[in-house]
Amino acid sequence: MTVFTQEDLLNAIEKEPLLTNFGIGIFQSGEKMTIEERQEEFQKERELLKDNLEQFQICCNWLTLCQKRKTVNLNIDSSYGLKHRVENHFKSYVSNGSFIAAIIYLEIPYKIYPSRPNINVALSSKLPPLPSSTSNL
Repeated sequence: MTVFTQEDLLNAIEKEPLLTNFGIGIFQSGEKMTIEERQEEFQKERELLKDNLEQFQICCNWLTLCQKRKTVNLNIDSSYGLKHRVENHFKSYVSNGSFIAAIIYLEIPYKIYPSRPNINVALSSKLPPLPSSTSNL
């Protein structure tokens, strides 16, 4: 597997000013937040993402198994669905923000939608299969 560094992660985060551990922006619960509370939550989520080097590395390695496209593919899951594929592939939790940071770092085209934490990406519909099980069932 390729090694991706903390500097790689920080460079990806720097390229997207709204990127947090949650995805694009912060979680919006039914309760109203003051501007100060929103800013505090945003900073907290951004710092969490900076601490997720291992998750970023896992996402980058999975994405290197994928075929890029020039245009966003609306026939596959958004970043949130794809991050679950990564989790199933590597049997390890990854955040939506870590997945998006990997997309940004690897320069895979993507589309952000207002008021949504998830993005759509330019990957082929032919995604990596899950690793074969070695159990004898």
